[in-house]
Formats: sequence, structure tokens, C-alpha cells
Amino acid sequence: MDEEPSSQSEESGTKFLLPSLGFARFVLQLPGMLTGLLLIDIAFTFGTSVGVMGQIRTSSAMVAVVMSLLMAGLSVRFKHKHLLMAGLAFIVVSALGCVLAPSYTAILVLFSISGVGMAMVTPMSQSLLGEYLPLDKRASTMGWMLGASAAAYLIGAPVFAYISGIGGWRWAFLGFVLPMTVLSLIFASYGLPRPRSDEGGRGGSVVEAFRAVFTNTSATACLAGNLIILSTWSTHLSFSSSLLRQRFLVSTGFASLSTIVGATCYIVGSVSSGRLVNRFGRKKLAVLLTIPAGLFLVGVYNLEY
Repeated sequence: MDEEPSSQSEESGTKFLLPSLGFARFVLQLPGMLTGLLLIDIAFTFGTSVGVMGQIRTSSAMVAVVMSLLMAGLSVRFKHKHLLMAGLAFIVVSALGCVLAPSYTAILVLFSISGVGMAMVTPMSQSLLGEYLPLDKRASTMGWMLGASAAAYLIGAPVFAYISGIGGWRWAFLGFVLPMTVLSLIFASYGLPRPRSDEGGRGGSVVEAFRAVFTNTSATACLAGNLIILSTWSTHLSFSSSLLRQRFLVSTGFASLSTIVGATCYIVGSVSSGRLVNRFGRKKLAVLLTIPAGLFLVGVYNLEY
């Protein structure tokens, strides 16, 4: 008799799990997308080249790498919900700092803070899915959550182009990135389930945890594959819009169209991936889809512009 109320309570507690995590992954993409689309404008403001200004994304990625390593220890000592909310708070601080940044050095440091948020929100969103959803639902749910990430490009690209046309790139941070992240933080606070009493506060060797991962051939192969694909894709997101604007002299609004097309394809792939995983299996599907993805990237980077 006690099991039915308990299961109903747990189901009620996870009612807003996916919307909350999807919203968090949505805002996670906004700072990087803004700097990719408006990199020329930001460089002009601080009197630097596009290549030099692109280093703000590099510094953010480096901070994210360091923070990701630290998260291995933090995730076993603190509540996952609290870590995710802390990550969103770092993005709020970074966005506000970028609005007020008076120099190149200042925005380099302040934008890097978003890397801390990225390193905290990404793994914690996946951990929360794994904690509260059964195995047979995780693949499809993960697909929807990744689709929410791509929706940031679908929605954010025209919004950033419009706002920057009126008030510049600082207003794009202030008028969209900052309020969206604050809303996501509030939504996560009320929408995510209350942390379990046995979550966090655990000990354990972080070194042993890393050893367990890197001595597993399958896990190491997945990490290497993700590193290669994400590094090339990140380069595309960083400089493709600037390339279109500089080489072909198109407007910011027109450059945003390429982002919208790519985001649409990403959403379709993310949403359908859950069904494909259940049908073909994770390993087989990963191998089959990595091959065409790699060929397309080789083709893009070898075109003569």
C-alpha cells in the first residue's frame, strides 16, 4: 500500500525534470553562440583582430577542461542539483561581466568564467537524468535534451542578429543571455527534484575513478572520439559566421541563417537518435554516424574559399 504513494510522489517530483534540464542546456549554448556570430563586432569594439578575439573562446574551453577534472571530486561530495545551479550562476556572472567589460583583458577573463558553468552544468544534467530515469528512457530523453541545446542556435541566432543590429553585442548579452540564464536558474531551483538524502557527502579516490575510466577500452575510445568531433565542431561554431561575414561580405542576419539550418539538422538528429539507439544499439549507431560526420568535416575544411 505504501509503494503506490511513493511511486506517485517520485513521478510528480520528476515532472519538470526534462524541461528544467533542457532549459539549462539551452542557455549553456548562448554565450558561445553569441561570440561566434558577433565575433567581428566584439573585436572591433576592443580594437583587436578576429583571431585574437577568438581566444576568449579558447580560454573558456581551457577553464572548462580544468573545471571538468575538478568536477570528478565535487560530484561525489555535493548534491548534483546544487552543482548544476552553481554552474548556471557562474554563467550569470560571466554574462553580466561581459556587458560591463572595459577592455580585451577584462572580457577574456570574464568570458572564461562561462567555462566553469559549462563544466558544471553539462555533467550534472546528464547525472540527474541517470539518477531519476530508467535505462530504457535515457537515450530518448537525452536526445530531447540535446535538441534543446540545438534550439539555442535556432532561436538565438535571429534574436542576436536583431538585438545587435539595434544596440550592439553588449545588448545581446544583456537582453537575452542574462535574462534567459536567470530564468533557467529559477526554473532549475523549483523544477528539479529535491536531492536525495544519500546523494553527495561521499568519499572515494578520484585517482581510482580516473584509472577505472582510462583502463576501460570502450570508455577511452568514446572519450577520444568525442574529443576529435567536438573540437572540429567547436572550431566551426567559433569562426564559420565570421568567415561568411568577412569573406562573402554578408550581413549578420544572413550569416545567422547558416546557424539556423545547422541547428535544425541537429535537432532532428538529436530527437530521432533515441529511437535509433533502441533499434541499432549505441556502439553500432555511433560508428555508423561518425563516418559521414567525419567526411563532411573533411570536405568543409578543404574547400577553397
